Amino acid sequence: MNGEDARALRHRTGMSQAGFAEAIGISRETVGRLERGSEQIDRRTELAMRFIVENGPLTTKSLREIHKNVADILDEAAVTGRVSSRSASMMRSSAGEWIAARGSEVGLALIRRAQATVGWLNSMNDDDPSRAMTSFELHQLKLTWPALADSL
Repeated sequence: MNGEDARALRHRTGMSQAGFAEAIGISRETVGRLERGSEQIDRRTELAMRFIVENGPLTTKSLREIHKNVADILDEAAVTGRVSSRSASMMRSSAGEWIAARGSEVGLALIRRAQATVGWLNSMNDDDPSRAMTSFELHQLKLTWPALADSL
């Protein structure tokens, strides 16, 4: 297995490097080195990666907990116009957590929209002309997201 294969496995989970690292028991920095190909992937690590792809992390959050975390991050983005690095990291790992908790495809699609929207907000300057459109998308997500809680 090479670095590109490792990155592809992680991307299949929807997890951040930090979340994937935690799930397989190594550091985020090690995941980065493995994905860049600057560190050899041993058999134990490869098996752990494949296990997480197939089964999700061993400790999974409940769908309600993931839902609340995403709602909190959307609220933070709406109030401040961006999110903290901790919240951004939590948002990046939420898709993998949702999959591991066996959440719906609708919820996963909304999480991916939320990830993109939060990412855009964090990368834009305050005077960026597309900021209004991104803020509108955030508003739409904030209206749609609570309805998902009824099905959890």
